[in-house]
Amino acid sequence: MISLQLVRRVADDGAYYSVAHERDFGDWIHHVDHVDYGEVHTPGFLRWLLRRPAKIIRDADIAAAMESLAPGAAVQKVDPSGSWIVYQIPGQAPRIRFRARDAWFPNEPTIVPNGSERTNATIDQYGRVVVTEGLHRTRAMARRRVVIAPKYGGVEKAPGWLDFSHDPTALSDTPSSREILKLLGDDPEAPLIPAR
Repeated sequence: MISLQLVRRVADDGAYYSVAHERDFGDWIHHVDHVDYGEVHTPGFLRWLLRRPAKIIRDADIAAAMESLAPGAAVQKVDPSGSWIVYQIPGQAPRIRFRARDAWFPNEPTIVPNGSERTNATIDQYGRVVVTEGLHRTRAMARRRVVIAPKYGGVEKAPGWLDFSHDPTALSDTPSSREILKLLGDDPEAPLIPAR
């Protein structure tokens, strides 16, 4: 298992950088990267009055998503392309933090949201995040670029990222995977739909 610690530093020029201390097989590897917190367009007063949501202009990067993890969270897996992070807080179930635009759906969400607060996502054999609960929120963030509140799975300080429950067995032969298979029309080879 890889142990990852992220420390926020300020460089001489005033820019924020994060230094990741990664321990893998007893060796410490130091990475220094510039943190990109993304960009959000906040509506003016008239748009706020008409209940127009804030829009994501540019997604945050993986360093910003990792930086906002809860204290004590242990990172279990990180996507090499920077699209998702699987982590666990001691005493809690595993969670996955992922970029909404890189997610996949087992089926196209319905037009009308169901109002559920449940979330769930898993990783398929190709390393893609498959959202099984919270499809409407993921679609809204990925396609309409809507900012989602943290209580519904949005990530504070990391626009474009969602934080859902993680079920590592969702696509193996379990009751939840059989439900997903029904969504796919009982065809295990049915193509997934990109969230974008």
